[in-house]
Parts: sequence; C-alpha cells; structure tokens
Amino acid sequence: MLFPKAIEPTRLNQNQRWLSAAIGVGLMSLLLLASWLQPNSSGMGTHRQLGLPPCTFFMLFGIRCPSCGMTTSWSYFMRGDLSQAWATNAGGACLAALAMVGGSWSLWAAIRGSLQPTLPRHLVLTIVVAVFAITVVDWISRIL
Repeated sequence: MLFPKAIEPTRLNQNQRWLSAAIGVGLMSLLLLASWLQPNSSGMGTHRQLGLPPCTFFMLFGIRCPSCGMTTSWSYFMRGDLSQAWATNAGGACLAALAMVGGSWSLWAAIRGSLQPTLPRHLVLTIVVAVFAITVVDWISRIL
C-alpha cells in the first residue's frame, strides 16, 4: 500500500455531543474567567480575587506548592503575555494552552457531531507526562 488509508471521523451520538459541548464550554469558561482576573504581580495569589483562601501549602511550609501561580499564569496567558505566563508557572501556561486547544476542539466536535481525527493514546499520555514534568521541574527550580 503506497498511501495509508484515510482516517474516518468518529461519529458522536447525542450524549457524546452534549458531553463534548459541556467540556468545551467548561474549558472556555475557565479561560474567560482567567481573562477577567487581574494577574498578581507577585506571581501568585490571583485566585484570591475569586474569594478562595491563600495556599495552605505556602502557609504551612513557607514555600510555593507546584500549583502556586497557575491562576496568575492563566491570566497572563489570556492577555497574550506568554513569556510572563511561562515565567509565573510553566505548567500553568501549558495547561492554559491545552485548555484553549481542547476547548475549541471539543466545541467544534460537538457542533460537527464527529471527532476528526483523535489523538493516539500514546501521544495523549506523552502530553500529560510532559506537562506534569514541566510543572515539577518548574516547581523544584523555584524552591531551590
């Protein structure tokens, strides 16, 4: 076979379309909320604008936890300041980018009624491990 067979789109049933729409709306809502928040110049604490408490890990141990600065990172990301988003929390910047791509893709799949194409499981696992590793390495570099 000279050329690989074309990948057929996976048709979604009604429940799958609703789920895809809910995922897309959820992710895009988080991004919209992040755009509304004013990033804290200290690099963490932006979540306090939502009435959430300060980081318990920071209060107990005096060091940032791996997720400290993620909300701030998303807020910078939504303002188009990608370098500041990365500098604030690299894992948060990666997650914001994935939320944008995944939210758009989920909404498009719900509208079209099909997934075209889906990512291979090993690639999804690689992305998850990479974002986790980036978050941990970024965290360790901040506490040393």
